[in-house]
Amino acid sequence: MRKWALILILIILCLLPIPAVGQSEVIFTSVKVDIRPEYDRDSLLVMYDIELPQSALGSQLSLRIPTSAGAPFALAYGPGDGSLFDQQYEPQVTGEWTYINFSPPMAFLRLEYYVPALQRDGDARSFSYVWPGDNAVDAMTILVMQPYGASEMQITPGQWESRVDNNGLTFFGSEIGQVPAGEEIQIKVNYQKSVNDLTTEHLLPQPSGTIPDGAGANFEWGQIIPWVLGVLGAVMLGGGLLWYWQTGRQGQTSPRRQHRPRTAPLVSETPGTNGEAQAIYCHQCGNRASASDQFCRSCGTRLRSE
Repeated sequence: MRKWALILILIILCLLPIPAVGQSEVIFTSVKVDIRPEYDRDSLLVMYDIELPQSALGSQLSLRIPTSAGAPFALAYGPGDGSLFDQQYEPQVTGEWTYINFSPPMAFLRLEYYVPALQRDGDARSFSYVWPGDNAVDAMTILVMQPYGASEMQITPGQWESRVDNNGLTFFGSEIGQVPAGEEIQIKVNYQKSVNDLTTEHLLPQPSGTIPDGAGANFEWGQIIPWVLGVLGAVMLGGGLLWYWQTGRQGQTSPRRQHRPRTAPLVSETPGTNGEAQAIYCHQCGNRASASDQFCRSCGTRLRSE
């Protein structure tokens, strides 16, 4: 009886949903955490850019996000050249955390989610972020964006350096470096902000039609050469057709002339209607003779009487 009870318990345990916690044996090559408060929503945008080792491709991975974030805004993979493709995943909610389970086919991942972690007390605003530490990381970087209209940014703990990107946004960055599996990274951010404007409402306009360095020549040759070759081909084809048409027409209207030897007639044409006598010509030299001549006056040949 106890044997059957043990078997039944094992079957039930196998059927229970077990959180697919990220495998500690998979070490992330690099992780960039990009945190943007009040960016395009009145909440906290968190973005992960993760590079995986080749050995992790196709294996089952799991990333943890707060359950309060709901479903991820985006989960994508790519080859690392900037192009991204939607990644299918299976969410699994366990209390305050949701596990995002998936099998990545490429080494670069992007995860985005929004979380309502922003606290307000008048003009004072604050939030906390936690890296759960399910996987080891060889190189981790954390960036925190300063919202539009914010001042007195304070980020603890660690050393943070500010920089301004091409959009005019100020970021505070910290090189965390190597992080072992099971170690949480937690930061707290405080700042002052008296307006409720979102940052995207005040982004600097980007110049339209901007072409990267070196791209102008590639665009010019890549676009013009096919047209030049096409025009040259059309001109050559038109010239060939015109030449063929002209030579064919000349063959029909101007047949080749045959050169015939010129011979003097023995006797002139038959008498005309005016009653003139028949003209006589020398059969030897062709000169005309009088009707009464018996010999040619030019060469002396005896004229034929016929």
